[in-house]
Amino acid sequence: MNLLEGVRELRTDEPVRGLIVYGPEGLFWAYHVFLFVAEKDQVRLNTLVFPHARITGKATRVLSPGEYEEALGKLASRPFVIPGAPSFETLRGERNANLSLEWHYGLLIADWSRGTERLWHSVGDERTLSMDELTSLASDLNELLSDGTTTYTTDLPEGYETSICPNDP
Repeated sequence: MNLLEGVRELRTDEPVRGLIVYGPEGLFWAYHVFLFVAEKDQVRLNTLVFPHARITGKATRVLSPGEYEEALGKLASRPFVIPGAPSFETLRGERNANLSLEWHYGLLIADWSRGTERLWHSVGDERTLSMDELTSLASDLNELLSDGTTTYTTDLPEGYETSICPNDP
């Protein structure tokens, strides 16, 4: 929710159309952030991945407004995605205010493309969603990244020697 608040403030200076935050997930509690900004008659998608507050990847891509709407509709229509802002209710409908609100959802979607703020979230995460649900969600998010240009990564270049002490000939 802190990221959403920051993007709301950013909107006063930038033509932000939407935001998707997925995470924390994986061993290092990585967050995947997708920021959609109007750029002429297109939508610029800027993404970043940050596990444990370290940015490990950034990419960018241009989408048509129709592609943006289609991707948003696909994600928002998933059965485990709920309209509205996250609350302190857990997946089982219990209230647990002892945890930060960020731990009460695995996916947050915000859209401003129609002039008002629309929010969706998922109370499920990698511990509570089925493998099929996770796979379909990952597929939708990865589809957004297709045809993108990586602008930063901590991955080693292909073929790079990773051995600290290579064998002597």
